[in-house]
Amino acid sequence: MSKTKEKPAKPPKVLPEENTAQVIISNSIIAIPTGEIFPSSFDFAAIRRQTYREEDLLDLGLSIKSSMQIEPAIVRWIESLKKHEIISGERRWRAVQKVGIETLDCVVRNLTDVQALEVQYKENHDRQDNDPLVDAFLFKHLHEKENFSITEIRDKFNIKSNKDVLEMILLNDLIDEAKIQLSKKLLPKRHALKIASFKPKVQEKIIAGNFAYRGNNIENRPLPFEQFEEIIEDNFGRKLEKAPFDTEDPRLHVYGLKCLDCKENTINQPDLFGMRFDGDAACLNADCFNLKASTFFRLQREEAALRLPNPENKPISELSKEVPVVATRPTTEKAFGETVIYTPVIEQPECPFSIPAIIGDGDDRNRSKWTCTNETCEIHFPKEQKPKMSHSDREKLERELNEKIKKEARVKVFKSSIAFFDDYKPFWMYNDLISALILRLWDDSGYDVQNFIFTIIKTWKNCPSNHQSAAFEIWIGKLTKVQQSRLLFLLTYKLEGFYSNSDTEGLARLFREFADGNFKLLDAQIRYELAPLEFKAKAEDYLGHVQNGYEIEIPKFWLAVEETGD
Repeated sequence: MSKTKEKPAKPPKVLPEENTAQVIISNSIIAIPTGEIFPSSFDFAAIRRQTYREEDLLDLGLSIKSSMQIEPAIVRWIESLKKHEIISGERRWRAVQKVGIETLDCVVRNLTDVQALEVQYKENHDRQDNDPLVDAFLFKHLHEKENFSITEIRDKFNIKSNKDVLEMILLNDLIDEAKIQLSKKLLPKRHALKIASFKPKVQEKIIAGNFAYRGNNIENRPLPFEQFEEIIEDNFGRKLEKAPFDTEDPRLHVYGLKCLDCKENTINQPDLFGMRFDGDAACLNADCFNLKASTFFRLQREEAALRLPNPENKPISELSKEVPVVATRPTTEKAFGETVIYTPVIEQPECPFSIPAIIGDGDDRNRSKWTCTNETCEIHFPKEQKPKMSHSDREKLERELNEKIKKEARVKVFKSSIAFFDDYKPFWMYNDLISALILRLWDDSGYDVQNFIFTIIKTWKNCPSNHQSAAFEIWIGKLTKVQQSRLLFLLTYKLEGFYSNSDTEGLARLFREFADGNFKLLDAQIRYELAPLEFKAKAEDYLGHVQNGYEIEIPKFWLAVEETGD
């Protein structure tokens, strides 16, 4: 008795050939030479391939050789190549080749791309450690290539909501390194989705900085999602509610596009981003966001300059440089390269000395207001009533200056110390082994240390501009012996004076042992170089005492003013 297919209430969308394809050629298992088989051509398979470990494949191959192949692979015949493509069982195929087995037990099926992906989807979900990239690729393929709607995909695979389907598709936007970490179960799916919402350049920074992991170290456990999200928002998030520009100003975009109408505004993708950004609009395009901020800063400054006297008829672009950038709190930061000064901020002119200004901090950043910088003004600078700093503000400025001094000292200590290798001629028997060792130490050193070391070696001959590129690895392999010695030194002593609170002792020891230098004198010189103008004389006095060999306490600047009441 012939069987007829039961017609579903709503026919699913399928390729025309799926209606006529004989899906199973044979249920029997046949041994196919491994040379007549090639791996899956789907994109996600290339990513998963990078997660295979050689020792695991060897163990699997030995197991198959000593026992038997329990589960046959599933393959399909590709007529144009006259070979079989693996649909399920690539690890088995690679494993048997490692131990010299020349055939692989297979079941041959005649599958379309959609059917092949569905087989891989089923196999993926039969495993305990299923790979979300398989689902991601399948859903994207069905949606973009086979014209399945998001709802149809949801219903076909019993997915909870349309948002879940969209999120799976979003995983395809991850850069390859993020996909590998996700496939290896290093990167949690929630963290991956957050990363995928950014452009590739931003993703590269997040992945290179290991922001998803405790201590910015991929060897550690991932951060709790809430903490990771907060870090990402602080470093890369661009909430439009707090944007340092007018989101409705068409002058800020080359085509006059307002943020509200932009497709890269998360508010315009509510299914995908509504929950992730707590309903607030955020910009997904860092380059556009930053360009708008700098353009708005320039335009606001030029508009403010129109209110300045201009007896010499200076061009507005030149006159605008006379508009001060002011802060509501003491700060050492800059705004687009401009120094930010701490003076009273006022809404309207209140004295004869009032001038237009641009706000350099806070919620009004880049907006135009007014200020008074004339310290003889009795309204804004009454005697003994100049803007006073709180103790916490003074501590913050003191701390920031000391951190800058430490940072500069680190670079100078290491630069001086590696000069030791100009005269010392080490002998390496195996040059390629030393290069491999350097690369391993480099990879293990972490993003922050790599950036620090790069500030020292970037002036070396032919050094690539990007220390995360393949060209950098090639360059390391061509270093001279002296350069190898220098770089090994930097990598060996990378933690000295870098993370510890008592880093001064470590730096002093390195400077003394390898550069025969006086760290206290170096510190005094840097302190003098970086001291604000108002404290320059005090820093110079301290430097003179140190040069003359006197034991003297490191001076305080802002905190000393607070203590003396000056």
